[in-house]
Amino acid sequence: MKFRFWMALTFLISTGVSLGQDHSAESLISQCNRIYHSNPDSSYQLALLAEKVARQNHQDELQGSALLKQVRYKILKSDLEQAAELINRSVEIFHRVESKKGLADAYSLSALVSGRLGKIQEEIAYLEKAHGLYIQAQDTSGAIKALTNLSFQYTRTKELEKAEKHLSTLNKLIADKGSTDAYYFFQNMGHLKRAQKLLEQALGYYQQARKIAEQRNMIDSRATIHKTMGELYQEMKKYGLAEKHLLHSLKISEENKLVYESLEAHEALQSYYEEVKDLKKAYSSFKKLVSIRDTLYNLEKVNRLNEYDKRLALSEQEKKIAQQEIEFKEQQLITESERSKNQILILVVVLITLLSVVAIYAFFKTKKLKDEIGIQKEAVEQQHKFLEEAYKNITDSIEYAKKIQQAVLKSEEHESKHLPEHFILFRPKDIVSGDFYWAQERNNFLYLAVADCTGHGVPGAFMSLLGIAFLNDILSDYTEPSPAGILDELRERIISELSQTGKDGESKDGMDISLIKINLETSQIEWAGAYSPLYIISEQQLKIEHAWTDEHLLHGPEEKFLSEIKPDKQPIGHHSRMHSFTNHRIQLHPGDSIYLFSDGYADQFGGEKGKKLKSRAFKELLLQLNDLSMDDQKKQIHDFFTSWKENHEQVDDICILGMKL
Repeated sequence: MKFRFWMALTFLISTGVSLGQDHSAESLISQCNRIYHSNPDSSYQLALLAEKVARQNHQDELQGSALLKQVRYKILKSDLEQAAELINRSVEIFHRVESKKGLADAYSLSALVSGRLGKIQEEIAYLEKAHGLYIQAQDTSGAIKALTNLSFQYTRTKELEKAEKHLSTLNKLIADKGSTDAYYFFQNMGHLKRAQKLLEQALGYYQQARKIAEQRNMIDSRATIHKTMGELYQEMKKYGLAEKHLLHSLKISEENKLVYESLEAHEALQSYYEEVKDLKKAYSSFKKLVSIRDTLYNLEKVNRLNEYDKRLALSEQEKKIAQQEIEFKEQQLITESERSKNQILILVVVLITLLSVVAIYAFFKTKKLKDEIGIQKEAVEQQHKFLEEAYKNITDSIEYAKKIQQAVLKSEEHESKHLPEHFILFRPKDIVSGDFYWAQERNNFLYLAVADCTGHGVPGAFMSLLGIAFLNDILSDYTEPSPAGILDELRERIISELSQTGKDGESKDGMDISLIKINLETSQIEWAGAYSPLYIISEQQLKIEHAWTDEHLLHGPEEKFLSEIKPDKQPIGHHSRMHSFTNHRIQLHPGDSIYLFSDGYADQFGGEKGKKLKSRAFKELLLQLNDLSMDDQKKQIHDFFTSWKENHEQVDDICILGMKL
């Protein structure tokens, strides 16, 4: 008992609540509001105590208000599931006591939960509903908060006229320009000016908001405004200030365990480091935000939140239905009181007769339906069995085709007898692949290729087998052919075999390919490409004969160059403008790396916005990983792809061959 007494005493002192003060639910809620921004943890404890006191004293509306104070804290700590459950409990109370202000407060917080889940239109709908209820309840403070949030959302959805209209109204309603309401007004004015590309004006408003957040020690708002200012400075190309504010936002978030604000800070830092080409820090921020996002938005939690959301949306409808039932029953009682006992008896007899007739009819109807359902069930089961057998036969055939393709594609272990340190990342979209890799050794020359055939799956796999067979035949028919000569001959054979003439409506099948010839003694290479480039990473700029483009990128503390040798813009197959392929000669040096690949990796959709990865990000990843062994590079490239893709479907086959001299 002594321990509990001292714990309670310590808590009251830490929250600034005097032993002589009023400890009613209303007083505790007031104290909870007063310290929320500067001490949210203690504010939450007060909210729990206020709920208990209100429940014991049967003060329903105050109990609902105390629940919402807990909701505010749960959202701050990103416990959205618990927040949604508390909102539903409060809504039931406010419906029961018919509190418009309470319902408006609940809808405002529901909007915040929807926003955290990325449901912008749902968030706006909740805010509009809350604003209407605040107006009916003549609650100016609540109306200000709803308008503030609406102005922010309309800026996000690019409905700038609506945003400006709400902000103009807010400017008239907010009397104290140093209040917490003024903080959100200045912040949202900054967002609007930024959306209008008036960056200097936006900065001025953000600075006013930051001043209020610092003066009032608004912890989560301090984290948010520093993150926002960092993003603005990045947009203004003031990179030093941008990094300073973003790191300060992250520090505040992590010190106060603000999970959502930490996520936003890492997202902003990843974008910043990508823009300034600090890829190691960008990758570090990316891994951290992926970890946080997995914690916040796992599927089980989101599904449960959707269930809470459905309950909230239905609560009003259920109330209306209940009211209609009450009115109906009242009318029924009035009617029945006016009838005589004889009329009631007649009614009962008629009802019994009708029920008997209905029961007899239902019995025969059900029996007939059961007979029909039995027949239909047997037919459906036969069709299902037929489809299962057909599906199994097709799948077995494709699996057998996979074995054939794998037998033709030499294993990495076999290729390692000829290749220096290397890796092959081969990831088909379906069971079999339209991408293939190929390697042959002739007279101290090593020939390597990575190709991407038209289509994927079974059609692409057939084309890949044809391409491998033709490449083997060409190398047998000619003595030490050049890569360009091989591609010229391969094109002729594909066109002939597929009877391509260029007429409309005929087959456009073919392939893109990157093909290299390596002198194992001198490390000189020759290369040619059909719509597929070659990447070389070296510590020195390379001299490349007949190169169309030589793009250099820098990476890390030691200068390294990534050279992209552009291919001929024509496929292996019939094309409107065909010419001989270009043969490039390049002298490589020890430690240089080469990469041949199809376009499936760079074309994959993923990331936060579901966009393509693109070749630029692929190049930066290769530069970032270049100091690792080839085996480690393969693992990192594979893991990055898996993280990027997340729940998106793989869009194409993937084949990457990397080699270090």
